[in-house]
Amino acid sequence: MLLVIVDDFSRFTWKLFLAAKNDTFHAFKKLAKVLENEKSSKIISLRSDHGGEFQNEKFEHFCEKHEFHNKMEWLKERTNHLRN
Repeated sequence: MLLVIVDDFSRFTWKLFLAAKNDTFHAFKKLAKVLENEKSSKIISLRSDHGGEFQNEKFEHFCEKHEFHNKMEWLKERTNHLRN
Protein backbone atom coordinates (compact mmCIF):
# COMPACT_ATOMS: atom_id res chain seq x y z
CA MET A 1 0.00 0.00 0.00
CA LEU A 2 1.17 3.51 -0.77
CA LEU A 3 0.36 6.42 1.53
CA VAL A 4 0.78 9.80 -0.14
CA ILE A 5 0.95 12.93 2.01
CA VAL A 6 0.97 16.35 0.33
CA ASP A 7 1.77 19.71 1.88
CA ASP A 8 -0.96 21.97 0.49
CA PHE A 9 1.22 25.07 0.76
CA SER A 10 4.45 23.88 -0.89
CA ARG A 11 3.03 20.84 -2.72
CA PHE A 12 5.93 18.80 -1.33
CA THR A 13 4.95 15.14 -1.37
CA TRP A 14 5.92 12.25 0.88
CA LYS A 15 5.34 8.72 -0.40
CA LEU A 16 5.31 6.08 2.29
CA PHE A 17 5.18 2.41 1.37
CA LEU A 18 3.22 0.39 3.91
CA ALA A 19 2.87 -3.36 4.28
CA ALA A 20 -0.77 -3.00 5.35
CA LYS A 21 -3.41 -0.30 5.75
CA ASN A 22 -3.24 -0.61 9.53
CA ASP A 23 0.39 0.66 9.44
CA THR A 24 -0.89 4.14 8.52
CA PHE A 25 -1.00 5.51 12.06
CA HIS A 26 2.58 4.50 12.87
CA ALA A 27 3.89 5.92 9.56
CA PHE A 28 2.01 9.21 10.02
CA LYS A 29 3.14 9.56 13.64
CA LYS A 30 6.76 9.04 12.59
CA LEU A 31 6.47 11.62 9.77
CA ALA A 32 4.82 14.15 12.11
CA LYS A 33 7.72 13.77 14.55
CA VAL A 34 10.27 14.30 11.75
CA LEU A 35 8.45 17.42 10.56
CA GLU A 36 8.36 18.89 14.05
CA ASN A 37 11.94 18.04 15.04
CA GLU A 38 13.94 18.34 11.83
CA LYS A 39 11.95 20.84 9.79
CA SER A 40 10.52 22.96 12.63
CA SER A 41 7.11 22.59 11.01
CA LYS A 42 3.79 21.78 12.55
CA ILE A 43 0.75 20.10 11.03
CA ILE A 44 -2.23 22.44 11.04
CA SER A 45 -4.98 20.43 9.38
CA LEU A 46 -5.59 17.14 7.64
CA ARG A 47 -7.68 16.08 4.68
CA SER A 48 -8.42 12.53 3.70
CA ASP A 49 -10.27 10.65 0.97
CA HIS A 50 -12.30 9.14 3.84
CA GLY A 51 -10.80 5.71 3.22
CA GLY A 52 -10.79 4.86 6.92
CA GLU A 53 -7.04 4.84 7.57
CA PHE A 54 -7.30 7.95 9.73
CA GLN A 55 -10.51 7.05 11.52
CA ASN A 56 -9.54 5.20 14.67
CA GLU A 57 -9.12 5.88 18.36
CA LYS A 58 -5.31 6.05 18.27
CA PHE A 59 -5.32 8.60 15.47
CA GLU A 60 -8.05 10.67 17.10
CA HIS A 61 -6.10 10.78 20.38
CA PHE A 62 -2.93 11.80 18.52
CA CYS A 63 -4.79 14.63 16.76
CA GLU A 64 -6.28 15.91 20.01
CA LYS A 65 -2.86 15.85 21.67
CA HIS A 66 -1.30 17.85 18.83
CA GLU A 67 -4.19 20.32 18.62
CA PHE A 68 -5.38 19.74 15.08
CA HIS A 69 -8.31 17.46 15.83
CA ASN A 70 -10.91 20.20 15.37
CA LYS A 71 -9.38 21.27 12.09
CA MET A 72 -9.62 17.89 10.39
CA GLU A 73 -11.49 18.05 7.11
CA TRP A 74 -12.81 14.91 5.46
CA LEU A 75 -13.24 15.05 1.71
CA LYS A 76 -16.38 13.62 0.21
CA GLU A 77 -16.11 10.29 -1.54
CA ARG A 78 -14.31 10.56 -4.86
CA THR A 79 -17.48 10.35 -6.92
CA ASN A 80 -19.14 13.20 -5.01
CA HIS A 81 -15.96 15.26 -5.17
CA LEU A 82 -15.73 14.95 -8.95
CA ARG A 83 -19.34 16.11 -9.41
CA ASN A 84 -18.62 19.49 -7.83
